[in-house]
Amino acid sequence: MAKLRRNHDKGSKGFGASLTRITIALILLVIGLFMLAPKLGSILEESTSSSTEQRDGSYDANVSKGKDRIYLPVGPSDQIVHHAFYSLGYDNDWEQARWVAYELTPEMIRNRNVKRRDEFRPDPNVKDRSAVRDDYRRSGYSRGHMVPAGDMGFDETAMSETFFYSNMSPQLAVHNGAVWRELEETSRDWILDKGPTYIVTGPIVGKRPKRIGNNRVAVPDAFYRVMLTEDGEGIGFIIPHEKQTDPLEDFAVSIDKVEQITGLDFFPEQTDLATASVEAKVDKKAWPHSDRRYKLRLKSWNKQR
Repeated sequence: MAKLRRNHDKGSKGFGASLTRITIALILLVIGLFMLAPKLGSILEESTSSSTEQRDGSYDANVSKGKDRIYLPVGPSDQIVHHAFYSLGYDNDWEQARWVAYELTPEMIRNRNVKRRDEFRPDPNVKDRSAVRDDYRRSGYSRGHMVPAGDMGFDETAMSETFFYSNMSPQLAVHNGAVWRELEETSRDWILDKGPTYIVTGPIVGKRPKRIGNNRVAVPDAFYRVMLTEDGEGIGFIIPHEKQTDPLEDFAVSIDKVEQITGLDFFPEQTDLATASVEAKVDKKAWPHSDRRYKLRLKSWNKQR
């Protein structure tokens, strides 16, 4: 028995040594995997992005181009999504973007040659799914573009991506096709005159908003827009969500005012352009509106239903 016990002890020591070596190897393996995890994550994200682009022509939410967009705001949102020519901060509760941001240049406006095709569809890059067509059907609200299709006519992809439902907000036709249309068209006039401009646009939603559709899309109380040129000129607009008869300039406010209302910080990376004085002032004369377009709104556009 003693001999057998000694043999058993010897085997135990050998087994223990082997176990120790295995344990050390496993620890080293875990450490190695931990160190490689970020790289593996990046590889998986790139793989997912590539497959998404091939499947539906859209761009993954984590594509590297978003890192170069120094005009994005900072503030509450559940997910930031980067498309080819604009980015957005999506709010899952509102089922729409809190903000959309992009740069528009005179060249982009002059080179508009892509025809509009109403390719409304859910945004595949919104993790918790975006709104859908049935949310808007028979709701009494139009699908209001935050990035206007009219701004993106210079490129097929740019035009197509404006029709994601993540870029839509419930908007009364008398607002979307009237005062908001006037602001969008007048903004293009300003850019042709002033040069490349950064634009951030979005809804202003109250605490207890009206909701539409099965996804309970929130109906905004108002809409905002802020603009900043590469020469350091800035302006903001807040337009209540209803038919408007006042001139466009009456809705002009400072960028600071829009920040106060929305809780967003606009152009935080452009401190050389968006200075404290630029964000605080409203120089309406530097952003003239068109009397012809204003009269057209009163005479025709405001009659939409």
